[in-house]
Amino acid sequence: MTEKDMLNHEGNPFAGLSRFWENCLPDAHTAVYCARFPEANSVESQVAPQTLRQWQWQESRRCELQVHEALLAKGASANAILSSISHSENWTVAVGAAQKNAQSKVLRGVGLDIESSRRAVSHRVSDRITGEEERNFPLTPLEVWVSKEACWKSVPGNTGTVVWEVCIKSYDAETKRGRFVGPRGLAQGEFQLCHLDGWVVGLAAAYKP
Repeated sequence: MTEKDMLNHEGNPFAGLSRFWENCLPDAHTAVYCARFPEANSVESQVAPQTLRQWQWQESRRCELQVHEALLAKGASANAILSSISHSENWTVAVGAAQKNAQSKVLRGVGLDIESSRRAVSHRVSDRITGEEERNFPLTPLEVWVSKEACWKSVPGNTGTVVWEVCIKSYDAETKRGRFVGPRGLAQGEFQLCHLDGWVVGLAAAYKP
């Protein structure tokens, strides 16, 4: 199944994600791939939790490899490909990008987070992840979490840092796009929020400061 066929498959809530990702990175080759697991209840009765987790990891890795193959087919250089994966409930999604315009901003990393819109973020977690200035933006606690998770994933060298060290510097409620600075100023970039059929998705791209 091609990337286009997979995204347009009936019942896929992430069918519109490719368009958002292309718009985020007009100067890059982009690709999106996703896979659906069987419903957890039907699997857990047959498979041990450890085996299920391994299976989910393998499916996530397979999606990431599909993204790499799609980008290579579009003419991207193998060493220029950047990718990110996320999984929640019974879906896993991978995005990838490779810079194609040497004159554009230098792309350093990409990030993705997917969460069910049903997920509740507690007041304790919301207070931990939301800075004082960020409380002025029209973002729900779940949107803050998804945005920061995607941004954090996009930052190279984020080992030893945490999601809430990402600082959202601006946000436009109409376009659902914003700018961020990574932990310790390691990178700065842009993010896009998407609401897709019961899911909240965060896409992020980090650039060389």
